[in-house]
Amino acid sequence: MKSTHPGLPAPTPNSRCRPIPLASSAVTDTIDPPADLDAVRASYDAVADNYVAMGMGDLGPTPWVRAALDAFAEQVRGVGPVLDAGCGPGTTSAYLHALGLEVCGIDLSPRMIKHARELHPQVPFEVESVTEIAPPVESLGGVLGWWSWFNLPRAVLPQVIAKMARALRPGGQLLSARTAAMATFGAPADTATSLCSGRRTSINPSSWPRCSPAPASR
Repeated sequence: MKSTHPGLPAPTPNSRCRPIPLASSAVTDTIDPPADLDAVRASYDAVADNYVAMGMGDLGPTPWVRAALDAFAEQVRGVGPVLDAGCGPGTTSAYLHALGLEVCGIDLSPRMIKHARELHPQVPFEVESVTEIAPPVESLGGVLGWWSWFNLPRAVLPQVIAKMARALRPGGQLLSARTAAMATFGAPADTATSLCSGRRTSINPSSWPRCSPAPASR
């Protein structure tokens, strides 16, 4: 199988996001691609090498982040596979895999996925945009949007959340993290984070951008 992205090695058989289906035969969640999708992809390709070299996303110094991921893993373990939508170089995907979850990571940046496959060969990764995939209804135990959806246009974000929520099995969880500045304009981007989780049966996509931020860390 040949890679469709220049410079990206062809995936090995175990580097496919299977058995997590990324496309449904009955697609009803069509989302128009953001106008800046290619520009965002190019920007992450450009910084991917430095991102990895600098250890960005390292979970070691952030026990509260690990605690949130640990709680997420406890909730979805046994419910179904987990999609890390916007996985970057795969750090969080690998952490969840080590906790015993069946995880697949996707990212729109081929360079990020190249690093993810090299650093974490035990986890399958694919080059995909969260706006383009269409997981079947009730096919996932969990969805993670870990500081990866803030580039989505405000009109697109609720559509993505709704699509991911419909893909959750009963008891599944959607966990997202973002900086508080994305919810409260004018706040410094590094003052707090906002974490939201929701079950498929109760998630309200339109309310997600208004989730209360966690206490500021100083």
